[in-house]
Amino acid sequence: MKISINVKTDKRDSYSLSESQSHKLITIPSVVSDDLDSSAVSNDIQFIFKTHHLDFTDIGLDFLNLGIAVYTIDQLVSRDYYGYIQWNRNLSVHLPVYNLTKWKAVQKELEQTFSFLSGDKWEFKFRKRVKYNKKNNFSKNDLGIQGVSLFSGGLDSFIGVIDLLETSRIAVVGHHKKVKGW
Repeated sequence: MKISINVKTDKRDSYSLSESQSHKLITIPSVVSDDLDSSAVSNDIQFIFKTHHLDFTDIGLDFLNLGIAVYTIDQLVSRDYYGYIQWNRNLSVHLPVYNLTKWKAVQKELEQTFSFLSGDKWEFKFRKRVKYNKKNNFSKNDLGIQGVSLFSGGLDSFIGVIDLLETSRIAVVGHHKKVKGW
């Protein structure tokens, strides 16, 4: 069964999909929006950006939305229930982006990369994201950050972060699950 996931920009996003016999539809209200307070996914990114008076570039916001959407989908869509032999899932992600041309140019590579990494079949359907007027005048990079490294918590990821920190100023991005009672 194919799972179609409609990622919304924010409450103003009226894009919708219809569920069919062969598709299950899931809607994620918003991942990270221009208004950093309206995200449906809890994260510290809004706090960090507000604290340091930073703003996203359009491509940066698109990339952040893609990453958080993929992580959310992986956590939300059960392999036991939706996976072929309780593993491989068939996922179609409908994601709003600012620069449609750039994302369509790398669409196949993204699909292949995520499919390889997760063992699932990923399909991305990019659509034009509406740009609303921003009310802030934050600088683009007050911290002098030269790049971003994903940190899974594993030893190989840790070594990669250490290597990068020796030569450049990077932001390290990881995740954690809140455990009830902790």
